Amino acid sequence: MESLNLQATAPISGVAYLRNGSPPTPETDILEFQRRQIEARAAQDGVRLVRFYADTAKFPRPGLAQLLADAQMGDFSVVYVESLYRIDRRLGRVVKVVQQLCQAGVGLVSLRQNFDLRNPEAQALFFAAVALTEQFSALPSRKPTRQSARAGSLPSKPEYSND
Repeated sequence: MESLNLQATAPISGVAYLRNGSPPTPETDILEFQRRQIEARAAQDGVRLVRFYADTAKFPRPGLAQLLADAQMGDFSVVYVESLYRIDRRLGRVVKVVQQLCQAGVGLVSLRQNFDLRNPEAQALFFAAVALTEQFSALPSRKPTRQSARAGSLPSKPEYSND
């Protein structure tokens, strides 16, 4: 008869990043809300939260800096955030944080956007979506055409014509 290996595996360790909003709201309200949401999701995922990092809405963000330093040390394997906006409102800064986490072998779970970047396929999709966003945001604006129309110099042919 085969013997089964029934040893319990150690739970995955994770951390949470919390940030107060801008304009500042009473920290106990928004930070406690984020904490409860993250604790529920981590429990559902079977992740043991070992630390909570927190910052205010203003720069600098020492909590985020410490989280990234600890990620490089291998102290945990996943970071939970209530929303990617808690990392930063600028996509470029969010991408840099995600890149640093991925290089450290740490996944990221964002509850509001329902991102789970703990596997390479999800990370590839995230970075592809970012690249598309950046590409489309770099497209020329239609403002020069509108400004020309207001000035009375319309193009000879409509931009989307069947001719």
